[in-house]
Amino acid sequence: MLRLAVPSQREKRAIRDFLRTIKTQKKSPAQMDTTDYLLSNPRNRELLLKAIEDLKSNPGIFIQRDLIEP
Repeated sequence: MLRLAVPSQREKRAIRDFLRTIKTQKKSPAQMDTTDYLLSNPRNRELLLKAIEDLKSNPGIFIQRDLIEP
């Protein structure tokens, strides 16, 4: 004998919301790479460009700094 389990309203809503989430994730743009993310914020952009300038002006000397403002 085959039984069919009919989900409750709450379960139907959960399934529908889950399927909507999956559908919207497929349409979302690809995540930014690190450089694009850092350049998207003016302060982070400034810090990144300063770090690049430090590397260019002091080759061989490693200066560690935070690239993302806390």
